[in-house]
Amino acid sequence: MDAITILVNNEKQTVSGRGLHEALQIQTRYNDWFKRMCEYGFTEGTDYWTFLSNRSDGLAGKPRINHQILLLEWRRSCA
Repeated sequence: MDAITILVNNEKQTVSGRGLHEALQIQTRYNDWFKRMCEYGFTEGTDYWTFLSNRSDGLAGKPRINHQILLLEWRRSCA
């Protein structure tokens, strides 16, 4: 498993959704995986935030949807 960057803002720890997806080596497409994770009842603006990010592979193309995830809430879903 790859290391993942944890950001801290106002004492809240968050991680990039795409970063977490990659670090966990999830085989499902990110968009499909994230939709499935949201079925656990997470709320946008409280448990995660949506934003656009540049492609990580350096190729040209439109920005991709990414999410900044409140780590505590997502850890509870895996417990």
